[in-house]
Amino acid sequence: MKMDRLPEKGETITDAGFFQVYGGKGVNQAVGAARAGGKVAFVNCVGNDAYTPQMLENFRNDGLDIRFVFQETDIASGHALVMIGGEGNNYLSVAPGANYKLTPELIDRSMPVIDEAAMIIMQYEIPVESKGDIHSNFDGKTLISKKVKEFVIMGGQYPEGKKEWNFDGNMPGITNIIKAKS
Repeated sequence: MKMDRLPEKGETITDAGFFQVYGGKGVNQAVGAARAGGKVAFVNCVGNDAYTPQMLENFRNDGLDIRFVFQETDIASGHALVMIGGEGNNYLSVAPGANYKLTPELIDRSMPVIDEAAMIIMQYEIPVESKGDIHSNFDGKTLISKKVKEFVIMGGQYPEGKKEWNFDGNMPGITNIIKAKS
């Protein structure tokens, strides 16, 4: 929703404009890369709510390879409620839904497309054990094929119990780029 200003605690603002868009950090980056000419495979989980068919159709229309988008039952896809004030400030609440169903086992099932990747971009907004599985396998055992050159990690939370990811010794913080060994 867009409004002139964000509400104060307990306040209701009644002149907001409503709009709905499909996205999220991960798919927005995947779509951007595909629109820029990249061959992009998207690995994720979606739910079985009313929005899922249109979401999957949007993924296909934007040129994403969605062979490894797994549809879960009895759960909604991830959703966010965003309120944007006139100065661009926002309130954001996320219901992760099926995003949190992306398990290490599903990552393993996705290895055919991951092994062929020249770059891997990952959001932190998946289960901790899946992030750890991907990171622990980035040393050449599983994820590094002769083609993977970069691993980009984006997101809004650090792994449980950590203040930062610091793979190469000098790039702390939320975003890291790791050059793979050749």
